[in-house]
Amino acid sequence: MAIKASGTSLATVEAGTGFIWLDVLKLREGLVDCDNETTYAALLKNCVLDARETRRPSIESGFHALMGACTIHTHSVWVNLLTCSQEGRAIAQDILPEALWVDYATPGIALTHLVAETMEGLRPQVVLLQNHGLVVTGSDPETTAMLHEEVNRKVIDAFGRDLPFPWSDDVAEGDENLLFPDQAVYTCDPTLRLSQAGVETRQAVSFLLAAMRSLNLSPHFLSEAERNKLIGLESEKYRQKMVRS
Repeated sequence: MAIKASGTSLATVEAGTGFIWLDVLKLREGLVDCDNETTYAALLKNCVLDARETRRPSIESGFHALMGACTIHTHSVWVNLLTCSQEGRAIAQDILPEALWVDYATPGIALTHLVAETMEGLRPQVVLLQNHGLVVTGSDPETTAMLHEEVNRKVIDAFGRDLPFPWSDDVAEGDENLLFPDQAVYTCDPTLRLSQAGVETRQAVSFLLAAMRSLNLSPHFLSEAERNKLIGLESEKYRQKMVRS
């Protein structure tokens, strides 16, 4: 299984760079006995096929291993109008009835186990991760990419394109309200806030909050305890280090 390397920007990924190859069968088998982030990190490392590889695979490798042959996972701001709002699950049942909703869990082994539990006995092609993002899966890249665009288009058609998109240099400065994990990871210090990932994250937060107000949706915020947990994760500290480098 090819998975994006942790901390690698999608903008820099090309056919021969940015990905790490994992033994997907070994990963699936090993997930059964993983019960904490330490054993999960060790499993991911042991599943890397190239012994010379120094980068780490994405901490989301676990639930990717549970999907189909081709999987696209994004933090689409359109879909996150659903996943980050209190009304989102009910709205999703109307406009995306084929989608499987997965309640929030901390990225890593906790999210992997919850995805596995929620998917048990099912083979969904569209998965909505609460306060996180969109996952679509299929048999080949072309149809999977088309499905990803179709899901986003359905949400855009439901909400309309003429939503406010405010932006300023200090957007979300000091904002205690956490909508999704990347917001905690990329806004916790000035250097990260000014990185490309930090700027894009703050833009997303700005759009989501303004659009929700316009649509009369109520934000579903993550707790302060979850923020602290995310910032303290060793895997996220590594990702921050890669962004700073």
